Amino acid sequence: MRAGSAFIYHCSEGQRGSLVAREFSDAEAAGCLQPRFIAVHANAVDPAVYSHWKSPGAIAWSPFSNLWLYGQTTDVPAARAQGISVCLGSDWAPSGTKQVLGELKSARLTADHLGWSLSDQDLVMMATCLPGDILTRAWARQIGRLQPGAQADIVVINAKRGVSAFPTIVQATEDDVDLVVISGQRRYGTAKLMSGASTATTLTVAGRPMQLSLSQPSEASKAWEWSEVIDRLEEVRAHPKREVDAANAMYARWAGRLDDREAPLRLALDMPTGLAPIGALPEDLNDLVIPPLQSLTHDDEWLDSIVGRGFHAGVLDGVGKYYRL
Repeated sequence: MRAGSAFIYHCSEGQRGSLVAREFSDAEAAGCLQPRFIAVHANAVDPAVYSHWKSPGAIAWSPFSNLWLYGQTTDVPAARAQGISVCLGSDWAPSGTKQVLGELKSARLTADHLGWSLSDQDLVMMATCLPGDILTRAWARQIGRLQPGAQADIVVINAKRGVSAFPTIVQATEDDVDLVVISGQRRYGTAKLMSGASTATTLTVAGRPMQLSLSQPSEASKAWEWSEVIDRLEEVRAHPKREVDAANAMYARWAGRLDDREAPLRLALDMPTGLAPIGALPEDLNDLVIPPLQSLTHDDEWLDSIVGRGFHAGVLDGVGKYYRL
C-alpha cells in the first residue's frame, strides 16, 4: 500500500463481539489501516474502534447480506463520522442481492429502520463516486464520476422527464436499465441503443429482449456468446470434482507471477480459523454439489424467499415493494 497499491480485504464479517472482530485488530497491528485499505464488511467491528483508523480508507457495505446472516450491519454513521468512505456493493449470491440496484434498496430500508439520516444521494454516491475515488488512489485514473479523463462507465436508466435523479436511481429495477457502458464500450442495453455494437448477442432480462456484448477473455476481438457462458457454467456444475482437480493442477504448474494476466485463479477460503471442514471443500470432492444457476433479476421466486427467512426480522421484506408495484 505504501508503494501505491490498494488492499481489498474481506474483514470482520459477523456479529460484534465475535471472533472475526480480531481481523480488524490484526490489520491495525500490522500497520494496514492506511488510505488504500478497503475493508469488506467490517460489521463485527466495535464502532468505537473506527477512531483508530487515523488515515481513513474505505469500508465496502453489504446491508442485505449482513442482516440476512447476522441480524446486524456495519455502523455506517460511526464509520462516516471518522472520515471512512463507505461504499455499497452486493455480497455473493447465497446471501446477497443480484446486483447493486437491489443493494441500494436494501440500504434504503436498513437506514430507515435504524433511523440513520442517509439521503438517496448519499446512497447513490456510495455505489458510484465514493468507491471510484478510493480506487483512484491506487489506479491513478478516476472512475465513478462523469468528468474529463475519467473511465467512461455509465448506466442509462429510463425515467420520466423532470423526476428527481437520486430517488429514481434507488427505486430503479432491471427493466428500467436501458444501457450499460463500460470503459467507453457499450456492453448491455436495448437493441436500439446497442445498434452497431460489436459482438452483441440477445438474452431476455425482466421480460425484455436485451443485447449483451461480451468479448472472449483471451481474445478481445472475438465474441463470447451468452449461451457459451451458460454452457460452461453448467459443465462445471455437472462435473465439479473434475473442474476443481483441473484448476488445482493448473495452479500447481504455474511458474509465473500471480498478478500476470494469464495467471490461474487460486481458491483461498476465508473462514477465520482457516481450518477444514468449516467453510472448506468436502474431503471427497465427489460429494460437492453446486446449486442450479439463479435468475439474473430479483424475480418473484427470489423475493418470496426473503420473507420468513434469515435473521433480518422482516426489515428486508420491503425489497419486494420496489418490484411489485
